[in-house]
Amino acid sequence: MSLLWCAVFLWFGFISTHIPVTSAEVDPLSKATFKYYLNEYAYQKSKSQFRVLNSELIPRSSSSTCSLCKAGAAGFIQLRRIGVRKRTFVKVAKYVCKVAGVDDDVCNGAINLNVDALLYIIDNTPKLEAARFCAVYLQSSGCEQPDGYDWSINIPQGESVPVEVNEVPSKPLKIIHISDIHYEPEYVVGSLADCTKPVCCVNASGFPENGKGTAAGIYGMYGDCDTPWVTVLSTFENIAKNHPDVDLIYYTGDTIHHQIWNTSVESNSRDLNQLLLKLNESFPNVPVIPIIGNHEPSPVNVFAPTSIEEANLSSNWLYEVFANNLKSWFPSTVLNTLKQGGYYTVKIKNNLRIIGLNSNLCINENWWLLYQDWYKDPGGQLQWLVEVLLEAEKNKEFVHILSHVPSANGDCLKVWSREYRRIVER
Repeated sequence: MSLLWCAVFLWFGFISTHIPVTSAEVDPLSKATFKYYLNEYAYQKSKSQFRVLNSELIPRSSSSTCSLCKAGAAGFIQLRRIGVRKRTFVKVAKYVCKVAGVDDDVCNGAINLNVDALLYIIDNTPKLEAARFCAVYLQSSGCEQPDGYDWSINIPQGESVPVEVNEVPSKPLKIIHISDIHYEPEYVVGSLADCTKPVCCVNASGFPENGKGTAAGIYGMYGDCDTPWVTVLSTFENIAKNHPDVDLIYYTGDTIHHQIWNTSVESNSRDLNQLLLKLNESFPNVPVIPIIGNHEPSPVNVFAPTSIEEANLSSNWLYEVFANNLKSWFPSTVLNTLKQGGYYTVKIKNNLRIIGLNSNLCINENWWLLYQDWYKDPGGQLQWLVEVLLEAEKNKEFVHILSHVPSANGDCLKVWSREYRRIVER
């Protein structure tokens, strides 16, 4: 929803043009530029609930996108700093959503879930710049990073020594990789599978009438429906039955559904506990290595530093959920870094070490990358990775690294991706 948030910030740019800020950040804005963002947002959505507002689109260029973003973000930040209250931001954001033709439930839920973190970050990051905001949130548009935000990891010089492979023939490891289940606890058989909502196959989708519309099947549907529990159970049962000789199971996250406007700490905790417990029950004699996906927190993509303990802001509950489930699987030493930032390492048979990263910390839609200096190796994860790999190198271990968000797919902060690559290439 990046462009929709940019439309919100841009609207604040309109109503803040009377506030004295630097001309480099805020230029007079026309309603055409506001419609540009809304049209861009609609342009990227093919579903019918997102209507195009105007047939004339402003030419799409990275320079204009970044300029408009900086103008809007500067207005948003300045208005907050002169005392504009939360309810005003929420009211304006919901108005922009309505103008954009976005579903009311999506608007209300997404805005209410995100506004507290965003305002807290502005209030507690005095040096936050509009240019910084846009460089992170719209990095795929080529927005230039202001000076002073680069950082690097300390990597000892040298080269890894190849591990000697035993020439005696041995049985290869059989590993099953499961990912992105996106379990939908509200899945309803018979509901509309081709609805006008962002997510279908739930009560809110409605039901086929007069022979029109496709009904959701028992085991799920292609398209905009998430996974019913019966399919999760069937999948695990099939794996256990047909692969009794499996050595390892990698579960690389995204348990939570795509109704990103309809999440909570309580419901996400419940669904994560349910899934992790079932994994443990289904494969009692097989090591299961689960890691965190970007849909696990509430709101989606938002991972706060562990120093943030306020109930409406903290992500510590998520790390506790994983730690509580993994404590019966792994040694207690594994849980230390899991609670520190959602990452861990564990040594498995055959001299194999598994490293489970929380690469979600680098997602550019994570508001907390704007908070003070937390963007510098969030959670200390990459420096920790260097130390773990050096120890593995010393002990001549094989290593598998698991992560959910690819380091160079455009969603991950560029400097984080660069440093990760430096570590792996070393």
